[in-house]
Amino acid sequence: MNITTRRYLPSDAQLFVELAARAFAHVPEHARPKDRPEFIAHTHGPANPAGHGFVVLAEEQGRVLGHVGGIPFRFVRRDGSLTTGWQIGCYVVDGTLQRKGIGKAILGELQATVAREEPSGFSYGYPNRRSLGPFLRLGGRIVARARTLLVPPTLSKRLRDEQGRVWTVRSVDAEDAATALGHMRLPAPGRPGFVRDAAYFRWRYLAPVAAPRYRFALAAPEGGGDLLLLALSEHRVRGVRFTILVDGLPELSGDRLGLALGAARIAGGGGPVYLTTNARWKRGPFAFALPERFDPRPVVDVLMSASDELSPDLHDAPMQTGDWMGF
Repeated sequence: MNITTRRYLPSDAQLFVELAARAFAHVPEHARPKDRPEFIAHTHGPANPAGHGFVVLAEEQGRVLGHVGGIPFRFVRRDGSLTTGWQIGCYVVDGTLQRKGIGKAILGELQATVAREEPSGFSYGYPNRRSLGPFLRLGGRIVARARTLLVPPTLSKRLRDEQGRVWTVRSVDAEDAATALGHMRLPAPGRPGFVRDAAYFRWRYLAPVAAPRYRFALAAPEGGGDLLLLALSEHRVRGVRFTILVDGLPELSGDRLGLALGAARIAGGGGPVYLTTNARWKRGPFAFALPERFDPRPVVDVLMSASDELSPDLHDAPMQTGDWMGF
C-alpha cells in the first residue's frame, strides 16, 4: 500500500466522492455524504484565504483505498498572534477494508504533514462516533464540546435587541449578500477563535460553487446602522422544516448570537431553528439542548497536533458547526 501526500487537486474530490459512495452504501441515505466534487475541491483548494489544503491518499495497484483532507483556517490566539488550524475532513476508508489500520495510517500522515509544514499550527477535527477511535489512538485530545440547540417556532415577526431597537429581516440572494458584506464594519476578534472575516465569508459561502447550498438573510435596525449577515440552510425531519443557522457576520457571540437566532427564525417563516454551538447568550429566543442520546451527530472538538499551551485557547474559542461539509 502506498501513501501519498500532496496539495489538494480538483481530481482528488472525485476520488473521495466515489470512495465515500462505496464506504457508506450500507448506511441510511440521510447519513451518507452528499457533497459534490466541485464544492469539495473548492473548500480544499487555493481560493481559501488561509491557504491551500492537503490530501493524504492510500492506494494499492492504482485503486484508492483511503482519503483524508486537511483544510486550513486562520486562528487568533489569546495573545493576538495568528496561527493556522488544519481541519481534518473527508475522512473515509473503503468499506471492505475498514478496521485494518488504513484510517489510522493516513490520519497519522496528515498529522505529521501539518507538523512539518506549520510548526506553530495544529490539526483538529470534529469526528463522528465511527471516526473518534483513530483520532484518540493517535494522541488526540477532546478540548471542547458543542450542544445541538433547538429554538421553537413563533408567530411573532418582531425582533428587538438589548437596546430596545426594532430590527427588520429580509432574505437576499448571494449577490446582494456580497454587496452588503462590502459595506460592513467588522470588529477585530475579541477572544481566541477562528478568523471569520469578509474574505472567509466570501470564500466559504458566497463563491459561485458554494452559494447555491445556502440561503442568506440581512438584519438591520430600523433607522439604519448595524448590519447582520446570516448564512442559512434547512433540514427536514419527519415533514418538519428546520432552519439551520450556519454562520454569520459580525461574529455570532454573546447577545449577537441571540439576535441572529431570532433573525434566522423570522427568515425561516417563524418555524423552528437549530444550531450546534458551545456559545451562550442572555438575550434572544429560548432554546433547549437535544439530549446527546438522541443527537445523530454529537460534536466534540479533538485537538491532534499542537503544543499543550494551545489547548486553553481552543477550549475558550467559540465553536459553531452548521452543515458538516455534507453530513
